[in-house]
Amino acid sequence: MYLCAAFLFALNGVIAKNALNTGFDAMHLTQLRNAGAMIVLVAWVALRNRNAFRVSRSELWFLITYGVVAFTLVQYLYFLTISKLNVGIGT
Repeated sequence: MYLCAAFLFALNGVIAKNALNTGFDAMHLTQLRNAGAMIVLVAWVALRNRNAFRVSRSELWFLITYGVVAFTLVQYLYFLTISKLNVGIGT
């Protein structure tokens, strides 16, 4: 799994740098990546365990915070950093 993760991380860097060079900005790439991940994950959970969509009030604040800070912000800063690098990552 480590090798697969390293390969996919490197591949994503190359694809992201090329997308940034064609005119996408970091925010749009973040939106695209998060929307794609959401579609795949929602479909997976919907097929495997529909009860997992039930969220209690005590979990709601954690899920919103995690989604905004830990998921979206990490992706945005990753793409923003790649856009500022002069040397392409693997290209």
